[in-house]
Amino acid sequence: MFNTLITGPFGSILAFIYSLVKNYGLAIIVFTIVCKLILFPFTLKSKRGMYANMRIQPKMQELQKKYKNDKERYSLELQKLYKEEKVSPMSGCLPMLITLPIMFGLYYVVTQPLTYLMKLSKDTIAAIATNLSTILQGHGVEGTVIENLAKLADGQKVYSLEVTMADYMHKYASELQALMPDLPEKVFNFRFDLFGINLSKNPTYNFSDPNFSWGLLLIVAVSVATSFLSGYMTQKMNPMNAAQNGNDPAAKSTQSTNKMMLYMMPVMTLLIGFSIPAAISIYWIMNNILTVVQEYIANKIVKRQEDAAALKRAEEEARKKRNKQKAAELEARERAEKNSIAED
Repeated sequence: MFNTLITGPFGSILAFIYSLVKNYGLAIIVFTIVCKLILFPFTLKSKRGMYANMRIQPKMQELQKKYKNDKERYSLELQKLYKEEKVSPMSGCLPMLITLPIMFGLYYVVTQPLTYLMKLSKDTIAAIATNLSTILQGHGVEGTVIENLAKLADGQKVYSLEVTMADYMHKYASELQALMPDLPEKVFNFRFDLFGINLSKNPTYNFSDPNFSWGLLLIVAVSVATSFLSGYMTQKMNPMNAAQNGNDPAAKSTQSTNKMMLYMMPVMTLLIGFSIPAAISIYWIMNNILTVVQEYIANKIVKRQEDAAALKRAEEEARKKRNKQKAAELEARERAEKNSIAED
C-alpha cells in the first residue's frame, strides 16, 4: 500500500524531474520545493489553528482556574469550548504527520533507484546482479559486494545494494551493455552527483575510509545547522509561545519540551546523517530552509487575516453595544412618556 501510494509516485516524479534537469541533487531540490508548495495549504491551516488556540487562551485559563480541582469536568468543558470556537487542538501537528511519509518515501526511492527511479522489474534487477557479479570478479572485486549480489540474484532482499549497483552499472556500462543489450540507455547514464559529490554514498567521519569525502561531511554539517535554524525560527514564530503564561505549569512543560526538541532534533540529524545516503540530507537541508520561509509567509498571511477578523469582531461588538444602548435609551424615553401621561 505504501509503495503504491507514496514510494512509486515519488519515484516517477523524481525520475521526471531528473529527466528535465539532468542532475540528481538538483532534482531532489526541485522535488522538495514541489512538495513544500503542495503542502503549503496544510501549513496555512495549521497556522490558523495555532492562532485560534491563542485566541481562546484566556477562556482556557478561566476554565483551569474554575475547575482546577475537577480534571474530568475541566476536560469536558475544554472539549465544549473547542467545539463552540471551532478549534482543533491537534491542527498544529498536521504538517509533521504529512512530512513523515514524504521522508520515508524518499528514503526508499533513494536507496532503491533501480526499482523506483529506473522502474526495473525484480527479474531484471536479479539478472543485472548476476552479470555485475561476473564483471566485478573479472576486475578483481570480491568480498561483501559479491556476496550481496549473489543474495539479490537469488531473490533475497539486500537494502541499499541497488545504489551500489547503479554506481557500478555506470562505471562498467560498456561491459554490462554487451551482456544485456536490451537494457534501456538511461540505466547506464544515471548519475547521483551534485557538484561532483556522489549523493548515493553514506557520509563518514573516518578519514581512513575509502568513501570519506569532505563534501559529504559538509552536507551533514549543513543539515545539522539548518535543522537547528528551522527549529529555532519555528518556535520563535509560533504564536502559541507568545500567548502562553510563563507561570502556568502546562506552559512551563511545553516550553521545556520545545527547548529539548530544539537541541534533540539536530543531534538526531547528525546521527542519522551518517547512516543514510547523502541525498536524504540534501532533502533535509532544503526542507529546513523552506520550512523557515513558509513559516514566515504563513505567519504574515494568517496574522493579517486574524487582525481583520479581530477588527470585524470588535466592530460587531461595538455595534451590538450601540444597539443595546439605543434600545435602553428608547425604553427609558418610552417609560418617561408613559409616566408623563399618567401624571397628566
